[in-house]
Order: sequence, then C-alpha cells, then structure tokens
Amino acid sequence: MLIKSPIKWMGSKAKLADEIVKLFPTTFNIYFEPFFGSGAVFFKSRPINSYCSDLMGEPIAVMNAIKNSPEKMYKKFKELSDELWERDEDFYYKVREFYNNGKDIMNDATRAAYFLFLLRAGFNGVIRFNAKKNNSWNVPFGKRGTKTLKKTKLYNSEFFDEILQHSEFLRSGTKIFKVESFETAILKAKQNDIIYADPPYTKTSSKKRYNMSWGIEDDKKLRDTLVSAVSRGANFMLSNIIEYKGETNGYILDLYNGFKYKFIKHQYIIGPKAKTRQQVKEILIYS
Repeated sequence: MLIKSPIKWMGSKAKLADEIVKLFPTTFNIYFEPFFGSGAVFFKSRPINSYCSDLMGEPIAVMNAIKNSPEKMYKKFKELSDELWERDEDFYYKVREFYNNGKDIMNDATRAAYFLFLLRAGFNGVIRFNAKKNNSWNVPFGKRGTKTLKKTKLYNSEFFDEILQHSEFLRSGTKIFKVESFETAILKAKQNDIIYADPPYTKTSSKKRYNMSWGIEDDKKLRDTLVSAVSRGANFMLSNIIEYKGETNGYILDLYNGFKYKFIKHQYIIGPKAKTRQQVKEILIYS
C-alpha cells in the first residue's frame, strides 16, 4: 500500500504527515484539503471520501489523470523522458516552452505528463512559476535523465506500478479534485467532515508557488472560513509556521484563540547542501 504522493514537492508535509494524521478525529465523513499541493497528508490519511482543491492546476491535473487515465498519462510521460535521454538539455527547454504556451488547453492526462516530466527533470525538484509571464514554468534543467550525463532515466520499472496503485486508491470511494479557491471548497464541509488546511506562509517564500500575495488578511479570511465550518459541525486542522529565521508568527495564535494547538520543530531542505536547511517551528491548530 503506497502512502507517499506521486508528486515530489519542495516544502511538502511528508515529514509531518504522521503527526498531523494522529490528531485527526478517529472517524469522519469527507476529508477536505483546500491547499492540496503534493497531497502528502491526503495520501498518508487515505480517506475513503475526499474533496481536494488548489488554485494551481498542475497537482489537480495529476490527480485526475492518475485517477481516470493513468495509462495515457504514463505513456506520454515515458515518451518525453525517452526523448530527453537521447536529445539532452535542449529538449528540456523545448518541452518547457511548449508547456508554457499550451498548458491551459491540454487535457488532464497530457498536462499531468508534461508537468511530471518538468518536475522530475528540473532543478532539484523546485516548484516555480512566473506570475508576470502567464504563470510560466521557469525552473532550469536539473542535469538528469540524459545519456550524455551518464544518469538514469526519469523513470524506472516500478514507476508505472506505483501509478496504477495510486489510481486504484483514487478510484475507490468518492474522491474529487478541483481547481478552486479555499473559500468555495471549505463552504462544502458539513457535519463530521474534516478539513486539513496548509496555506501559504507569510514568513516563508512558499507562498510564491501559488503566484499570489498571501498576507495577514488572507489568514484572517481563512480563519473565518474555518470557524464557519466548525459552526456547521465540521472539524479542521491547520498547519503554519510559528518561528522562522528568528521571526515569530505570534498573530497566528491570536487568530485561533480558543482552539487546541501543538508545536513541532523540523527542517525544510531546499537544495542538496546542509547550509540550505532551514530550522522552523511549526504549529498545528485544530478544533
């Protein structure tokens, strides 16, 4: 049984997923995740019924493609990877340009294949879009997946098997994936549902992955939306930064005064070197 996400996502909650899931209610109806990203907590908790959303189209396209057309998605991903193996770095940039010019009209399987290719072939698993240029993917080549560099291909014999296992899970129960704002998604949560919210953080650069400016007013709007869901009988879990680079997000505790919380210290690793590892103190706030 696979519990890891098929998307490698810098800053994901994979390392904290165990701690987060432990604090969930023992039973719940529908699992909501309105800032889906890689879905690390979703795959760890493995809900029967879920409603997951994000403003980024890429992770939603990947989930829908794996759920509905895994063979088609994998075939295209393999074609791109095999061509990179033969044609080298220039091919990566040609694919990047093609994707940026046409991603909005691609079907889910094609968009997912291109995105997974760019994510795996790009530099160090970085997620970065240029908001000033139609949200174009601008990550440089990661010097992997080519014959001349004597590297392995972007996939191995196990990758397709993993995709099929994920597909089986995503087709079980009722699992919905939408490009949608957090307000619209959370409004659907009702009695005995659980919401896991991992919004962009005001104290880190992770907000850039969403290509939007996220600040205190957005945190307040999210708080109000979650409190409203609680009034309808839902529960929530929120993860956020409480300390980062000597700065403290004290207002987060003030916003959620009266709710339960837990602190967790860990490191975000950005890049392969130890000096790029940032020690952070996170807070889990829950109803």
